[in-house]
Amino acid sequence: MPTCCVPGCTSGYRNDTSPSVRHFFSAPSDERLRAAWNRAIPRADKDLTTKSRVCSIHFHDQDIRKTYVRVINGETVEIPRGKWSLVEGALPKVFPNLPSYLQSQRRRGGNGSEKAMETLTKEQHHRSHKLLAAQFLPMSW
Repeated sequence: MPTCCVPGCTSGYRNDTSPSVRHFFSAPSDERLRAAWNRAIPRADKDLTTKSRVCSIHFHDQDIRKTYVRVINGETVEIPRGKWSLVEGALPKVFPNLPSYLQSQRRRGGNGSEKAMETLTKEQHHRSHKLLAAQFLPMSW
């Protein structure tokens, strides 16, 4: 069973008593996106590798694809995914078990590229949502 690499998170460990099922995501293979994950996760002792895992509680719901959207007989149907995936450019941003002294000391870096990537991702999400709506909804709407 994989374990979450976020400080303070016990997902995947034997002492994890939470009743909810956790899904794990591999750190991105793209070096720029993995660097953005490194800046987002407050962990100074080591950097993420492609083998590092982060659990689903550290991502906002809109960043996780939990269903497939299909049109069957003219009706849009959502089918649960067995393996969840992340939307392109998703960053871990939710750290509920993080000690308070680490919450204000997030690693910073670069020239604002993380914010630019987040903005770009929101724009891409909005465009893809409009395209899906236009493709799957009847023209009379």
